[in-house]
Amino acid sequence: MTTNPIDLKAALDGFDAVWSPRIITYLNDYDIRLARFHGEHVWHVHLDTDEFFLVLDGEIDIALREQAGERNVTLPRGSVFVVPRGTFHKPSSKEGAAVLLVEPTGTLSVGDRHDEVPDHIDVTAGHLVFGGDARSFCLGGRVAEPQLSSRCGIFFPSGSATREKAVLARRQLRTRGWSAS
Repeated sequence: MTTNPIDLKAALDGFDAVWSPRIITYLNDYDIRLARFHGEHVWHVHLDTDEFFLVLDGEIDIALREQAGERNVTLPRGSVFVVPRGTFHKPSSKEGAAVLLVEPTGTLSVGDRHDEVPDHIDVTAGHLVFGGDARSFCLGGRVAEPQLSSRCGIFFPSGSATREKAVLARRQLRTRGWSAS
């Protein structure tokens, strides 16, 4: 974890990809992620965790499937909302938005269950941002050193064992001198 301030504007200026979250720092075993939203995401559910949204710029809608039926929550700039665990939801943004997300390390962007994922959605547990340079690492039972010029994302199946792998991977990266800043 960095001990320096993180400039959110600079981090956001470092990428254009929508629906492809960037991990900017950590809080205990949680990722603090930045994402750009534009258009529609996919209906999905996180079975074991809530999902925190803070709209930094623009406006988003979150469609929810709850016991009482479907409803839509609109979040303008500066608004916060938490989708409870086990609730199917579908974020979207008509004009585009920048959003800060807080989720346990290893949480997939499409949850534990989801509809068919369209090509414009990045199925990932986040791309690490180091010093303003987006670099990622792969998990395939072992951790690969981040490469300066390559990005492969963090891809693995959902479940508590994968969260443990992601936390372990993050700790291994820290011991090798990599830290988010």
